[in-house]
Amino acid sequence: MRRSIVFSVFLGLMMSCIAWPARSEIKAGSSELNLYVGGFIGLDKSYFEEDIIPYDFEDMASDPGTGVVGGMSLTWNFTPYIGIEGGMALSSADFDAVYYIDEQEIKGEEIGASLGGSEFMGYTNLVLHLLPESRIVPFLTGGVGFMHLWGTAEANGYEEDWSETHFCANWGGGVKIFVSETWLFRINVRNFNLKLEDSRDRFNWLEVSGGISFLF
Repeated sequence: MRRSIVFSVFLGLMMSCIAWPARSEIKAGSSELNLYVGGFIGLDKSYFEEDIIPYDFEDMASDPGTGVVGGMSLTWNFTPYIGIEGGMALSSADFDAVYYIDEQEIKGEEIGASLGGSEFMGYTNLVLHLLPESRIVPFLTGGVGFMHLWGTAEANGYEEDWSETHFCANWGGGVKIFVSETWLFRINVRNFNLKLEDSRDRFNWLEVSGGISFLF
């Protein structure tokens, strides 16, 4: 009896593995709702235009920090290989002020200065599924949208609220892993890129996130 049960379970697992590719696939006309959370990592400094640098400093930069990001997206797959995705996300990554005197770098926190910061992103992306009929589906994605940034700048006891909204591009990729016919685990790695007002360089963030998707 015990051997029969073990054999039945083993046979069921084998049949499930054989049948899985037929059930787990990206289908034309399907939609995917994704909820995700992860990290939003600032990659490099952006230097300010010279006309807004305080007279007692040689240079000034804004250094994007690292924060938590959470968001959601909806994808419509008009073929198994190609989909269009719209999404939004909120991040807590702040900005550090960096000053330069006599070629020495001084962090804003050392002199009581900070920029604060949070980000809200909206985007529309093209999604390319590389192996749509596989249980594990690698994909590439890229698109455009906007990023709204806001915070409170502080220096020498003075505070001023600021906010900016700018065009933003993003690109990257990831993998979708089917855990059932309709549920997936999704991992994203994307770069967000934009140029702020009064800055000489572009800002770059790396989003590394994971979440769950419902396919319908």
